[in-house]
Amino acid sequence: MGLQVGERLLEQSLSTMRRCGGGRRECVLFWAARASDTSRVILVEHPAHTATRDGYSVDGNWLTQLWERMATDDTRVVAQVHTHPGVAFHSRTDDAFPALSTPGFVSVVIPRYATEDLDLGSWFVAELQEDGNWQSQPPLIVIT
Repeated sequence: MGLQVGERLLEQSLSTMRRCGGGRRECVLFWAARASDTSRVILVEHPAHTATRDGYSVDGNWLTQLWERMATDDTRVVAQVHTHPGVAFHSRTDDAFPALSTPGFVSVVIPRYATEDLDLGSWFVAELQEDGNWQSQPPLIVIT
């Protein structure tokens, strides 16, 4: 699965994570797409969340409201995107607590709190498989 992300949405994502994390704590956001074309990201959702240097927790009420809204506007969360303090990798917490447990769901981890210039090669991308395991992928992000 590849995700097509417009340059404007990618910059919005990075800017949001830099501002939110302040170079000191993790940040998370979700990329959403139309249900009819889940490969093209059309929306960046920045959830209400708490964060520390090495973790985050999304507000459950905010998440419930997101699911309700998406059920009516025919959009779907296709990826969770979050930062790590050092190199990008998929932690045991990332493995165990994705926003969705649907095969094909993508998890993107951006190193160094997204403070550096864009370098997709330093990002870690994983896709949830049918068997419930995460499989790392080469960066599947296509900037359009």
